[in-house]
Amino acid sequence: MKVLYGLREYKSEVKELVGDNRFDTAVKVSQIGWNSSENAVLVNASSLADALSVTPFASQENAPVLLSDVNSLNQTTKEELKRLGVKKVYAIGGTTVISENVVNELKSMGVTVERISGQDRYETSLAIANRLKNISEIAVVNGEQGFADAVSIAPVCARDNIAIVYTSPRNGLKTFENYIKTNNITKSYVVGGTTVLPDKLINGLKNTTRIAGSNRNLTNLHIIEKFFSNTNFNNQTEFNDVFVSKNGYEKPEDLIDALSVGVLASKQNAPVMLVSPNGLDKNQSTTLHNTFAKRLTKVGGNGNETGFTQLQKEINNVK
Repeated sequence: MKVLYGLREYKSEVKELVGDNRFDTAVKVSQIGWNSSENAVLVNASSLADALSVTPFASQENAPVLLSDVNSLNQTTKEELKRLGVKKVYAIGGTTVISENVVNELKSMGVTVERISGQDRYETSLAIANRLKNISEIAVVNGEQGFADAVSIAPVCARDNIAIVYTSPRNGLKTFENYIKTNNITKSYVVGGTTVLPDKLINGLKNTTRIAGSNRNLTNLHIIEKFFSNTNFNNQTEFNDVFVSKNGYEKPEDLIDALSVGVLASKQNAPVMLVSPNGLDKNQSTTLHNTFAKRLTKVGGNGNETGFTQLQKEINNVK
């Protein structure tokens, strides 16, 4: 769609990173972002809990996020590891999400494997956070209900070196108390409303900013507004790039595409926009009307098509 800025004419580039399945989609993301890489991060394609805080670490290591089954390494993933020339794989989570069979398969390829895990998702998130360097800010999400919030804030955290921290509905930030103290955390972003993150769960945090909407799509939108939008010469909102993925409302594991693209999005200073199967939320449409993106990229399929089509119309309707 063509867009007029005064006498200049623009057209948003439209791209797709869509594979036959989630493994292929992750590989397509990797192929766009990396010609080669000594490191790769491997996560379970169907179990997000351990992996949602990994994006800042993957960014630090300049490593793509690739997917595995529990007990075997997908052939598409294996071929991508070979193409990249990967020497070391970080396997995220314990043996119940990435088994020793997968580790041995990687070793047989001549790849060194390092597992990052804890006894549960909270300790795994802490183990990942402990790998990050020079952290002074954290983004807090609900470790059981905040999966969409985690993938929404992940590109920001990767870009700005912010650790993603899980809070427990029962124990709050107990797992991270020592981490917060020893790293002298000076800024905390609380991602999600008071239903998923009540004030009592985040007591003690310094300099907090809550980012929340009435649903996951709108929390995602508020993150995009706060961290990614620029003003162009016509005083209109402009994005260099927007990645569009499923919001995981019907199936939480559908958020894996958004997780896979998070590091690439951070490299391009671009947001990952979450959309529902039935299209854009009304407030998404209202906010994005009369904005412009130089490029729109659909990540994965089977649930983001309607929203992506609507977004092309809304985000290019610049007057």
